[in-house]
Amino acid sequence: MFVPPPQLDKSRPLVLSKNVVRPTEEDGKAPALENLHWEDVAQEFKAEGEDWYAIYNPHVRRELDVKPLHTLQHESVVCIVGFSKDGTRIVTGSHRSVDVFDAQTGRRLFALVDDTPDDTDTPGDNYMLAVCFSPDGTLVAAGGDDRKIRGHTQEIYSIAFAPDGTYVASGSGDNTVLIWEVGSPRLPPLQAGHESLPPSGVSDSRCLNISPHSTTYPGFPAAVTNMAVSPDSRLVTCGCLDSAVYIWDVRNGNMVRRLSGHTDGVYSVVFVPDGGALDYVLTVATSPDGKWVLSGSKDCSVHFWDAHSGPTQLMLQGHLNSVISVHMCTLPGGAPGQGLLATGSGDRTARVWRYRPHDGAEELVGSA
Repeated sequence: MFVPPPQLDKSRPLVLSKNVVRPTEEDGKAPALENLHWEDVAQEFKAEGEDWYAIYNPHVRRELDVKPLHTLQHESVVCIVGFSKDGTRIVTGSHRSVDVFDAQTGRRLFALVDDTPDDTDTPGDNYMLAVCFSPDGTLVAAGGDDRKIRGHTQEIYSIAFAPDGTYVASGSGDNTVLIWEVGSPRLPPLQAGHESLPPSGVSDSRCLNISPHSTTYPGFPAAVTNMAVSPDSRLVTCGCLDSAVYIWDVRNGNMVRRLSGHTDGVYSVVFVPDGGALDYVLTVATSPDGKWVLSGSKDCSVHFWDAHSGPTQLMLQGHLNSVISVHMCTLPGGAPGQGLLATGSGDRTARVWRYRPHDGAEELVGSA
């Protein structure tokens, strides 16, 4: 029997900043905000389907069209989503399962299911909190509540492959980041106290600890919730629950910079393509060309932001629970400006969306 999908709540407004310039310390004023509701927006600045809708910012030129392609059903919360580098496959992490899908058809290609019983070393549920493809698309790295990247003593919240494929970085609730070399060691020797070997039988490669507890580099004072690797594979940036972002040089294990300014834990970090670092925002991503920043949040929405000038381009609603993970890739064989985005949610679904330049973009309308 067909069961109609639950109705999305269209009462959530698109919150826009009329002043997108960061307020100066002198005036101390926050940017003026405007709440745009569905019924108040002209038809040309909104779009909808049976189980999704989008509101476009009427104060800026509309540059995008976004529409859903597939809904990928899961049996639990979808904690993480990610594309292969060529955009042909999607990997998701959920309860005891890592699933790989065809990005064009939405077909599940295979699932890696953890059917081992709970034991004293890995108590409780085993959610796959971190998954990613290797740059060549031949490997998938995954970590979660089971702590099976042995070397961590708490849950693994984030995993990232270096773009050059030489290592995998893992961040954990044990306040550490470990660098695991893939294949033959190619990173230079680190200073004393940074290098260690994984437990017997786990890996033949070196394990490099870039968060040692010492007087010079005291390590992270709180759990490492998210990480990203720079395009040149040299730097690892980490978001932590102590409200700071840390940047480390993988070649020598030294901290390059500590970025502060947040008032709560940092749950997502990303490098833009040129190497710069950037209700709750739970996840962020950038488009491959660096033009757009995507954010997913607890209010079930996804926002597109102009990475260079700051304004919101659109708000997208297509989930019934928090958007926990977002990822973007170039559309395989597509024209410039076209791409795919994947969203993972607490509503037990992942969705695949297509974005492309808007035909006949409207000029500035309704200036404030």
